[in-house]
Amino acid sequence: MSDALSRFKLDDDEIREFLAERPRRRDASAKEVCVCGHGIGRHVAAGERWVCRPGRQMCRCTNPRSVLKVSDNRFFASKTEGEGSRHALIRGMVLASKSERNVTMEWLLEPSCARPECMRSDAEADLQPVPINRAGRISNRDEAINVFACRDCRMKFGTDA
Repeated sequence: MSDALSRFKLDDDEIREFLAERPRRRDASAKEVCVCGHGIGRHVAAGERWVCRPGRQMCRCTNPRSVLKVSDNRFFASKTEGEGSRHALIRGMVLASKSERNVTMEWLLEPSCARPECMRSDAEADLQPVPINRAGRISNRDEAINVFACRDCRMKFGTDA
């Protein structure tokens, strides 16, 4: 125990208990971005679930999945308000690419359509990140599930109006 802590009457069991109860957190300095569009370090375990807190706002993402490696992840805190250019992942990528910081971005996995019967990943697929609600439809706000979907499958998902 450090000299500063030794002033307090804490036993090793209390310290171990505190450390065990502390929320698990992804490494905030990690230069990876989740499919929800926020830094992977913004995801915190809350019991059995994950919570995404990209700043003062909350994101509903409960399944963090790193898809992008970046040299500077501070551009990835936008709010998702729909698919494609309205999705936090695209917004962050646009902000990072337009910054004067020369941000590098590299896919950690090749984006492909999430529908099992499709799985397209070619350029003509027009893949976009989409938030999927509990009804399995594309939402116009952030959701717990975020996936990539091609143009044809986005039509099959349908949208909330």
